[in-house]
Amino acid sequence: MSVELVIIIPMLLLVVALVYAYARVALVNANFEAGVRDAARAASQSRSAGEAEETARRVVEQGVARQSPQCLESLRIESIPDLTPGYVVTVQAECDYALSDLLVFVPGEVTVASQFSSPVDPNRGVTP
Repeated sequence: MSVELVIIIPMLLLVVALVYAYARVALVNANFEAGVRDAARAASQSRSAGEAEETARRVVEQGVARQSPQCLESLRIESIPDLTPGYVVTVQAECDYALSDLLVFVPGEVTVASQFSSPVDPNRGVTP
Protein backbone atom coordinates (compact mmCIF):
# COMPACT_ATOMS: atom_id res chain seq x y z
CA MET A 1 0.00 0.00 0.00
CA SER A 2 2.78 2.48 0.83
CA VAL A 3 4.49 1.81 -2.51
CA GLU A 4 1.34 2.79 -4.35
CA LEU A 5 1.03 5.98 -2.30
CA VAL A 6 4.66 6.87 -3.02
CA ILE A 7 3.85 6.69 -6.73
CA ILE A 8 0.34 8.16 -6.70
CA ILE A 9 0.75 11.16 -4.35
CA PRO A 10 3.47 12.95 -6.40
CA MET A 11 1.43 12.38 -9.55
CA LEU A 12 -1.66 13.84 -7.90
CA LEU A 13 0.32 16.84 -6.67
CA LEU A 14 1.64 17.41 -10.18
CA VAL A 15 -1.87 17.28 -11.63
CA VAL A 16 -3.12 19.77 -9.02
CA ALA A 17 -0.18 22.10 -9.76
CA LEU A 18 -0.86 21.95 -13.51
CA VAL A 19 -4.56 22.65 -13.02
CA TYR A 20 -3.66 25.63 -10.83
CA ALA A 21 -1.16 26.93 -13.42
CA TYR A 22 -3.70 26.58 -16.23
CA ALA A 23 -6.36 28.39 -14.19
CA ARG A 24 -3.91 31.19 -13.39
CA VAL A 25 -2.99 31.63 -17.07
CA ALA A 26 -6.69 31.71 -17.98
CA LEU A 27 -7.35 34.33 -15.29
CA VAL A 28 -4.51 36.59 -16.48
CA ASN A 29 -5.68 36.24 -20.10
CA ALA A 30 -9.28 37.03 -19.16
CA ASN A 31 -8.27 40.16 -17.26
CA PHE A 32 -6.06 41.26 -20.15
CA GLU A 33 -8.91 40.76 -22.64
CA ALA A 34 -11.29 42.70 -20.39
CA GLY A 35 -8.75 45.52 -20.04
CA VAL A 36 -8.29 45.81 -23.80
CA ARG A 37 -12.07 45.72 -24.37
CA ASP A 38 -12.61 48.47 -21.79
CA ALA A 39 -9.72 50.47 -23.26
CA ALA A 40 -11.28 50.43 -26.74
CA ARG A 41 -14.61 51.58 -25.38
CA ALA A 42 -13.02 54.35 -23.30
CA ALA A 43 -10.76 55.44 -26.20
CA SER A 44 -13.73 55.73 -28.56
CA GLN A 45 -15.27 58.26 -26.16
CA SER A 46 -12.18 60.50 -26.15
CA ARG A 47 -12.06 63.85 -27.93
CA SER A 48 -8.68 63.46 -29.69
CA ALA A 49 -6.37 60.70 -30.90
CA GLY A 50 -3.72 61.61 -28.32
CA GLU A 51 -6.25 61.53 -25.51
CA ALA A 52 -7.58 58.22 -26.83
CA GLU A 53 -4.10 56.65 -26.69
CA GLU A 54 -3.51 57.91 -23.15
CA THR A 55 -6.91 56.66 -22.04
CA ALA A 56 -6.39 53.26 -23.66
CA ARG A 57 -2.99 52.81 -21.98
CA ARG A 58 -4.31 53.85 -18.57
CA VAL A 59 -7.32 51.51 -18.76
CA VAL A 60 -5.25 48.51 -19.91
CA GLU A 61 -2.68 49.16 -17.18
CA GLN A 62 -5.41 49.25 -14.54
CA GLY A 63 -6.84 45.97 -15.79
CA VAL A 64 -3.48 44.21 -15.97
CA ALA A 65 -2.05 45.49 -12.69
CA ARG A 66 -4.51 43.46 -10.62
CA GLN A 67 -3.43 40.03 -11.86
CA SER A 68 0.02 40.34 -13.41
CA PRO A 69 2.17 43.32 -12.40
CA GLN A 70 5.05 41.91 -14.49
CA CYS A 71 2.92 42.49 -17.57
CA LEU A 72 3.10 46.26 -17.04
CA GLU A 73 6.84 46.26 -17.75
CA SER A 74 6.40 44.81 -21.25
CA LEU A 75 3.00 46.27 -22.16
CA ARG A 76 2.80 47.40 -25.80
CA ILE A 77 -0.21 49.25 -27.20
CA GLU A 78 -0.56 50.17 -30.88
CA SER A 79 -1.11 53.85 -31.64
CA ILE A 80 -4.56 55.15 -32.53
CA PRO A 81 -4.11 57.12 -35.79
CA ASP A 82 -7.51 58.75 -36.17
CA LEU A 83 -10.57 59.67 -34.13
CA THR A 84 -13.03 61.15 -36.60
CA PRO A 85 -16.77 60.53 -36.16
CA GLY A 86 -17.67 57.10 -37.50
CA TYR A 87 -14.09 55.81 -37.27
CA VAL A 88 -13.65 52.43 -35.60
CA VAL A 89 -11.05 52.62 -32.82
CA THR A 90 -9.08 49.40 -32.50
CA VAL A 91 -6.93 48.87 -29.44
CA GLN A 92 -4.24 46.24 -29.93
CA ALA A 93 -2.11 45.35 -26.94
CA GLU A 94 0.29 42.65 -25.89
CA CYS A 95 2.54 41.93 -22.95
CA ASP A 96 4.84 39.24 -21.61
CA TYR A 97 4.73 37.67 -18.20
CA ALA A 98 6.87 35.01 -16.63
CA LEU A 99 5.33 31.67 -15.82
CA SER A 100 7.22 31.76 -12.52
CA ASP A 101 4.55 34.29 -11.55
CA LEU A 102 2.14 31.35 -11.61
CA LEU A 103 4.18 28.71 -9.85
CA VAL A 104 7.72 29.15 -8.60
CA PHE A 105 9.19 26.17 -10.42
CA VAL A 106 7.61 26.79 -13.86
CA PRO A 107 10.18 28.20 -16.33
CA GLY A 108 9.43 30.31 -19.39
CA GLU A 109 7.40 33.27 -20.46
CA VAL A 110 3.99 33.77 -22.09
CA THR A 111 3.04 36.55 -24.51
CA VAL A 112 -0.59 37.62 -24.29
CA ALA A 113 -2.08 39.59 -27.20
CA SER A 114 -5.54 41.00 -27.68
CA GLN A 115 -7.45 43.43 -29.83
CA PHE A 116 -10.87 44.99 -29.57
CA SER A 117 -12.69 47.57 -31.70
CA SER A 118 -15.26 50.17 -30.78
CA PRO A 119 -16.82 52.78 -33.11
CA VAL A 120 -16.68 56.50 -32.48
CA ASP A 121 -20.19 57.95 -32.37
CA PRO A 122 -20.81 59.43 -35.85
CA ASN A 123 -22.95 62.25 -34.38
CA ARG A 124 -20.38 63.46 -31.88
CA GLY A 125 -17.78 66.15 -32.35
CA VAL A 126 -14.08 65.56 -31.73
CA THR A 127 -11.08 67.81 -31.22
CA PRO A 128 -8.55 67.54 -34.08
